[in-house]
Amino acid sequence: MKTLTHPLALALLALAGLLATGGSASAQDFKRIHRLARVIEKHAHELHEELDDHFKPTPSYKHLHQHVREIEQLAQAVHKFTDAGNRKGMRVAVERLDDEIHHFVKVAENAREFGKVSPQAYSHLRREARYLHEAVRDMRRELD
Repeated sequence: MKTLTHPLALALLALAGLLATGGSASAQDFKRIHRLARVIEKHAHELHEELDDHFKPTPSYKHLHQHVREIEQLAQAVHKFTDAGNRKGMRVAVERLDDEIHHFVKVAENAREFGKVSPQAYSHLRREARYLHEAVRDMRRELD
């Protein structure tokens, strides 16, 4: 599945927000989701650093950065939806986050195969990806 570019992804998320029906909850109701989105942004920042430090020699370096940027942008979209109390918009953004994280991991696995990446660096990258998965899982639980 091809990754949506930043403007298109945000436009689709905004459209999902506009199409949301039903009662709107307050931003206060989604405090934990908002915090989890911040956690995702923090780990995405760490992934950028890890990529710069250890994955530059791989052919997938730019592609990996692109996925991490998309993860950051989707986390920011979650913030906007929590502020608006838009549960449907959050669900769409969380699903996209999950997809993007899975794509990132697949590309990273290929980068490890075809590049000169130390086992320790790859282990750290996998740990950061696991933290992202856990945050998305917790967001889903909050939205159920």
